This record gives sequence, C-alpha cells and structure tokens, in this order.
Amino acid sequence: MAADPKAQETPTPKPDLESVKIFSYPKIIFIWPTMVFALICGIGMLIVGDAQPETSPPVAEEAQVVEADGAEAQAQAELTPPKVRRFSSWQNIFGVIFLIVFGVNMMVMSLDFPRFTLIAVIFFILMIVFLMLYLASQGVDFLSPLTYLSRHLYFTANAGFYFAISAILAVMFAVIWMTRYLDYWEVRSNEVLHHHGPLSDLERFPTLQLKFTKEIPDVLEFLLGLGSGRLVLYFSATDRQVVLDHVLFINSKEEQLKQIMSKLRVDE
Repeated sequence: MAADPKAQETPTPKPDLESVKIFSYPKIIFIWPTMVFALICGIGMLIVGDAQPETSPPVAEEAQVVEADGAEAQAQAELTPPKVRRFSSWQNIFGVIFLIVFGVNMMVMSLDFPRFTLIAVIFFILMIVFLMLYLASQGVDFLSPLTYLSRHLYFTANAGFYFAISAILAVMFAVIWMTRYLDYWEVRSNEVLHHHGPLSDLERFPTLQLKFTKEIPDVLEFLLGLGSGRLVLYFSATDRQVVLDHVLFINSKEEQLKQIMSKLRVDE
C-alpha cells in the first residue's frame, strides 16, 4: 500500500524547560571593549614596531670627502635632523584609539544613560556639530588650533603594555566566570532556589508566590553587556524583594521565566 503523500510528519514537541539559572554580574564586565582594543593595539604595535618617531639628536651621516686642488682631502659630516611624523604615526594612532575607547568605557560605567537621556545627549552633540559647521561657513577657523594642538599630542605604548592590560582583564573575566556559581538564583516550576556561599548554602522559596519585573536602566550597558538588564524578584509570602543587576541576555531570561510561570499555571 502506497504511503499517503499528503500525510505530514507530526512535529516533535520541544523539551520542557526544567529550570532557569540567573546570574548577577559585577559592573566591571562592561570594560570588555578596553580588553579587545588593547589586544588589537598590541598586535598592531607588533606589526609596526615600537620605534617612537620623536625628535632625537642629529645623526651624522657618512663623511663626505671633498678634494681640493688634487692635494688635500677634508672630511665633513653633514648633520641632518630626522623626519618627524608624530601625530599621524601608527604608534600615536594606536595610543589615541586605546585612550578614546578606555575613556568612553569609563564614562559608560560611571553614568547611567536611560532612553530619554541618551536621546538628549545625541541631540546635544548634533546641535554642537551643526553650530560648528555654521561658524565655519562664516569664516571661523577651527582647524588651525586643532592642528597646532595635534602637533603637541603624542601618546604611545609598546606592545607589552597593551598585551599586559588585555591579559589582566582576561584573567579578571575568567575569575568572574568561574566564581559566578558562588551566588546565583535558580527558578524551577515548583520552587525558587538561592545558591550562595562557598559551601553552597541554599534558600528555598515557593514559585507560586513569585512575581518578577524586567528593567533596562542603561541603554549603553544593554548594548555593551550582551543585552544586560535588571531583574527584580518579588516574593509575596516573605515580603522580600531581590534585585539582580547586570543579568546577561535579559530578554531571553524573561521569556524563560514566563515559560516556567505558564507551566505552573497549567499544572494548577
């Protein structure tokens, strides 16, 4: 008997979600762009070399022998200063890029940028740019002071410095990743577990009385921290509120918690 060509295979059901583990990370995790750019600058310095194009004492070239009247020869050393290319040198470019990334990284970690604040900052920057363009069209010269300033700015570091910064931050991230199990929350369909301490101390709360909210207090941290945000757990039985900051993939955690809570309602 031939098989029915219209018969369709029944889709395999997705496995039920047993639990959701929630980790709260320290704010230092947002410094990862500095680690990445330190590694890039270190590799770049290995390629271009650590030679610093600063002004050095004049270098004597080979003595030129000048013959006079076919009798005497006198050697003269011509002193020529080296060509200096400070601001546009690769050593300075890597240094400036690293300092800009590090400065922006520190600003993001120090200040909170909610949605409306971030929009206001963007509009303020655009207003300053348009104002400078208008003044430039009226004959105001902005480039001369900047050019003069750039000639006196020179930031450089060797490859070892950049690699050391990157290695220190990488070790710090590894320690944070390994010690995250010293304090985390686990939400199951029937209970909520709080694991904490080096000996795995345990607290239990009923899932039936659990409520939660998701917050994104800082848009830039949300972008830098792999979709990080704040998760607030409410336990009505004990009147306890737990605030978990810097939870990675906060939207995914929210969907998983909703799936757990919906499963609990079905079981009821």
